Amino acid sequence: VLAMKELRQKAEEYQVRIEGLHVDISKVAEIERLFDYCEKELGKLDIFIANAGANIPRKPIFEHSEADFDRVCGVNFKGTYFCVKECGFRMNDNGRIVLISSSSVPYPVDGHSVYSPTKAAVEMLAHDAALEYGVRGITVNSVAPGVTLTHMAKDVLSPEFIQEVKEGTPLKKVGLPKDVGRILRTFKIKKNVEVTDNGKIII
Repeated sequence: VLAMKELRQKAEEYQVRIEGLHVDISKVAEIERLFDYCEKELGKLDIFIANAGANIPRKPIFEHSEADFDRVCGVNFKGTYFCVKECGFRMNDNGRIVLISSSSVPYPVDGHSVYSPTKAAVEMLAHDAALEYGVRGITVNSVAPGVTLTHMAKDVLSPEFIQEVKEGTPLKKVGLPKDVGRILRTFKIKKNVEVTDNGKIII
């Protein structure tokens, strides 16, 4: 909710139109409702970015509950999967799909035994979808940010862990949402038709 308020403020500042809808992305019926709404309000789909994500505070495997597992997997993989499926029905030819993965796939982080595998699944989904949708000129890519100070990250990562990550980077800082946005802009350009099935890592 807070992120949407900030987004609406930016929309007013730059005089662009933004539509918002609160949905539970882990439920297929809600995903269909989202796509129905977007199609009605904005027309047929050209660009889709799967940016919804869920995580929980770091803890060992033996402490995770079924509820932990279902929540993270439901949003991060199930939700992303069925959004990509809807894109197959609703997207214009030569469209763009970008899935948000994580640098925790190639560089695992202790305590993220549910989160990291869901993001590995997202990357594999990008590979498969790129093969299937490529015949229509639709590109599918995944972007794997490092630690990024989103509202979700601030909720589940301790200040000590964030500081530890900062010290381990060459620039001694962690990413911001706008850093990820700069990468995402490169995929929405129609001229970039040759870029597909190409995961990227943001350091």
